[in-house]
Order: sequence, then structure tokens, then C-alpha cells
Amino acid sequence: MSNDNVVIGTTKKIEGSAESAFGTITGNKATEFKGDAKRVLGSAQNAFGKAENCVRDSIDTATTEIHKKPVQSALIALGVGFLLGKLFSL
Repeated sequence: MSNDNVVIGTTKKIEGSAESAFGTITGNKATEFKGDAKRVLGSAQNAFGKAENCVRDSIDTATTEIHKKPVQSALIALGVGFLLGKLFSL
């Protein structure tokens, strides 16, 4: 599954690499720097999109398991809530 952040991040990485290479070829340090910055920002946005996909997949998996075993899920949630209540009441 892909999302906008992955696609846009990849596009920015490619654009940034091309702009940086153009700056290197022409000797324009400002263009080279802007390209490098755009490439790094694209990499960060791409990584964020991938992390977003992982979280979405984990939520889907958890939801599926909860629907498969609702009683066990409720008891686990009750136990976790009880333990957290005890932990924070100290």
C-alpha cells in the first residue's frame, strides 16, 4: 500500500538529485545546495510515509485480531487498564 507521502517524497528525492547534479555541473553552489536540501526533505517525507504505512498495517492487524477474539481482547484491555491504574496511583 502506498500513500501520498511516499510518492511525493520519492518525487522530491529525484528532483533534488537532478537539481543538485545540475548545480554541480554548472558550478552553481546555491542550486547544488537547494537540490541537496530537497533530496534530504524528500527522503524524510518518504520515510514518514513508510512509517505511516507500517502503523496503518499494524492497526489493521490489531483490528482483525480483536474481531476474531473479542472476549480475549476485552479481558486483555481490562487487565492492561487495571495495571496502568495501579501504576499511576502510586
